[in-house]
Amino acid sequence: MKSNKLAKLLLATSISALCGTATAIPITGSIGLTGDYIVTGGTGLGDATGIDIIGDDATVEGRVGGTFAAEGITAGQTAYHSDFTFAPFSGVANLWTVGGFSFDLEVLSIDYQSSVALVLSGSGTIRHAGYDDTFGTWVFTSNNLDSSFTFSSSNAPEPGVALLLGAGLAAFGASRILRQS
Repeated sequence: MKSNKLAKLLLATSISALCGTATAIPITGSIGLTGDYIVTGGTGLGDATGIDIIGDDATVEGRVGGTFAAEGITAGQTAYHSDFTFAPFSGVANLWTVGGFSFDLEVLSIDYQSSVALVLSGSGTIRHAGYDDTFGTWVFTSNNLDSSFTFSSSNAPEPGVALLLGAGLAAFGASRILRQS
């Protein structure tokens, strides 16, 4: 009898946790930006330590999907893009904003830097009212041919969702084992 009550408690807890997750509305999809820049902290890409986005304006490229597209973001739309320092890096709140979305860059890596190209990548949080703050990835690519950059950001699944689902399934399995004993 006691194991039956324990099984019901585990099952109820699992269902409750999963129901809380089901109401979460993460941001999905990807968005691309392009614009003009000048380097800061150096004389060219090879020794630059920062990027100054000219006019703090970027343009949304044709790569718009998921929640971004559903919320009306379209190619050609103007976005705000902050200037930033990548060496040393200390995080950038509101790195870019467009159509109510914003991205806080929290982690950055210099993937490639030479006199002809710069590739940075990182991760952070994508935000929009009415949606859950969502983990996102970020890539910035530039070259010295035309002083323009391309940028893309997309979301990735939250590790916590998978853990919560796994915990719920484990509790359900435990309840079945307890019921049989």
